[in-house]
Amino acid sequence: MVGKGIPASRRESGRAPSLLAIHGFGGTPREVDLLVDVAQNLGLRASAPLLPGHGTHVRDLARYTFDDWLASARVEFEELSRSGDVIVAGLSLGAAIAARLAAEFPVRGLALLGNALWLNSPYPAFWLSLVGRLRLSKSLWVPKLAPDIESVQQRAEHLGYDAQLITAAVEVFRGGREARLRLGQITCPTLLIHGALDKVCPIENVQRVTQRLGTRDVRSVILERSGHIVTRDSERAVVAREFEAFLSRLNPNCGAD
Repeated sequence: MVGKGIPASRRESGRAPSLLAIHGFGGTPREVDLLVDVAQNLGLRASAPLLPGHGTHVRDLARYTFDDWLASARVEFEELSRSGDVIVAGLSLGAAIAARLAAEFPVRGLALLGNALWLNSPYPAFWLSLVGRLRLSKSLWVPKLAPDIESVQQRAEHLGYDAQLITAAVEVFRGGREARLRLGQITCPTLLIHGALDKVCPIENVQRVTQRLGTRDVRSVILERSGHIVTRDSERAVVAREFEAFLSRLNPNCGAD
């Protein structure tokens, strides 16, 4: 792990609808603290779980697949849903997981940030498609470049792994591919936020997702000066405002005593 912070799950008390916020591949719940902060300020219950294999050592990812990450998020969703409706939000890999949950369960709303339903091609999409057909060692890893954040300060402080486990990265590719096949089953209000400078997931993902969703209640926001991890980048205040407006629209009583 490199960066600042503690890689732990975060849970905040409050009223329904609850927020389930899911971090990205190789990251931690610190990536979605911004979303939890917004929900908390509005008096909503919120949870940002640490996905299996994350927050420890990159080699721990070898034991898990996209299905495991989805299953862990599903458990958290079902726990939150006992108190009422749930809004699901996810960043990158977390967006693919959030989309799967929204296709499976009735959710109040869905927010996809820097969604990884498609990856940039030819790299890493073509490369991951190729290596996915090979029987590679689950311990094979490559050094990870700096996180895709335009803000120099936020890039230096970002908490996550400094390596990529190849077989785990293939699971991200597979999970995105499976999630996009279910977009037509999503009928809830949806917010899409994407950085124009994203080097991991193409900006075209916004239009691709919008065209395939089973709802026309969609708002898309493109951040001209942000990279992939929009919740930590230079326009994170815009992300906070847009997310607050989204939550408030889904629950007119937000902010009331």
